[in-house]
Amino acid sequence: DPLRLATRPPTRSPEPPDAPVAVVIPNSCTSLRVRLPALRTGSCAGDTALALQVMSSMDSVWTTPQQTTAAETVLEGLDAAAIYRLRLLAYNLAGASLPSS
Repeated sequence: DPLRLATRPPTRSPEPPDAPVAVVIPNSCTSLRVRLPALRTGSCAGDTALALQVMSSMDSVWTTPQQTTAAETVLEGLDAAAIYRLRLLAYNLAGASLPSS
């Protein structure tokens, strides 16, 4: 029989990730480029994905996060009159972290 091995699954959710960094896109009033921190993969509670949440001053509700492993994303269709708050969640097989501050 072949040797069968398995690693332990994560026993806890990741720590909150570092905050995302918004970068203004020149000549755009309705888009922002957002840089995400690198995934922290060096431990059993490391990240497998991040999810950006956005809240507009117009509706004060956090968006439903979509998981990603990308280093950056572009938010489009923003309202130039609104103020936006951004936060990140980190995910692994044990669940989601608390949001970044």
